[in-house]
Amino acid sequence: MWGSQGCFANGIGEQEEAQAALLLLVNQEEIDPSRIGIMGYSLGGMVALAVGNINDVVRAIAAVSPVIPANVLKECTKPKLIVTGAEDNIIPPSSVLKETAGMAEPKIVELIPGVDHFWWGYEAKVGEMVADFFTRVLANSR
Repeated sequence: MWGSQGCFANGIGEQEEAQAALLLLVNQEEIDPSRIGIMGYSLGGMVALAVGNINDVVRAIAAVSPVIPANVLKECTKPKLIVTGAEDNIIPPSSVLKETAGMAEPKIVELIPGVDHFWWGYEAKVGEMVADFFTRVLANSR
């Protein structure tokens, strides 16, 4: 997709790749392993939610316009940010709101008016929201 050299692996291979990336990241000298978050967009959001739930290295989870499996993060008490556009025609906002209702606290769920699945014209806004979330929740993560 969009020039990617990889192959779609039904979410399973993508989760394995995310786990491998986290393992590499946590072993970097310049990385504080107590301040690692994971974020994904669309299908990547599903990957971030699933991996963030089971990987002890991950301290915070963010997902933008995510595919959300049923009952994911029902018992996960890590800080979570879920952001979706009110005009998303790929992942219906109603499904995102339905699935996030059952997620454990702490969580922030944002429905952004006028935004579609691709965030055209709102890229900086969503980037700032995610960066602010991670800055805030990982600042005291030791």
